[in-house]
Amino acid sequence: MQLGECIEETKSCLAYYLWGKKITICVAGTTGAGKTSFCKAFLEKRVLQKERPTIGMKQSKFLKNGIQGTFYDTGGALEYTNIIDFNYRLSNALIFVVDASSPEGLHDAKEMLSSLVYRNKHVKIPMLVACTHNDVEDSETCQTIALELRLDSLIGREISCYSVSSITMSNFGAVEEWVARHAK
Repeated sequence: MQLGECIEETKSCLAYYLWGKKITICVAGTTGAGKTSFCKAFLEKRVLQKERPTIGMKQSKFLKNGIQGTFYDTGGALEYTNIIDFNYRLSNALIFVVDASSPEGLHDAKEMLSSLVYRNKHVKIPMLVACTHNDVEDSETCQTIALELRLDSLIGREISCYSVSSITMSNFGAVEEWVARHAK
C-alpha cells in the first residue's frame, strides 16, 4: 500500500468513526449487465475485465469516504428473483444495472425492474439506474434507456440515471457522490 493510499484509508476510517454514515445497496439487473464488474470497479477503483456470472448472491462490504456500506450483488437469472426481492427489502438504496450496449436486452431489463418495483411497492428506496458499457461503440444513451424503462412512471421515489463504464472508470465519481448522498 502506497503512503497516499494509506492516508486516504486512515481519513476514511476516522470520518466513519466520527460521523458514522452507513448504507446497504441492492445491486440488481439482468444477466450479463455488468453488476459484479460495477461493484468491483466501485470498490477497487481499477480497470477490470469481464467477470464470471454470479451464482446466487455476493455480499461486499466497503468503507469509502467515511461511509460504511454493503453491496448485495445478486445474479440476474430468473431463479434469483426471491433473493433479489429479499435483498431489496433489506436495503437503503437500489442500483439497477442495465447493459447500454445491448438494445435487445432493454425489454428484459424493463420487465425485471417493473416486476421488482411492483412486487415490493411498499418499499420506496432511492434508485440509481447504472447504464454500463458506455465504452462500447453505439451504446444507448441514458436518456434512451430511461425512456425505454419508463422511469417517469415510477412515482414516489428518487431516481437517478448515470452512464458508467467499469473499463474506463467513467462517472464513478458521480456514483460515489450518489452513495454518499443516500447514506444515513
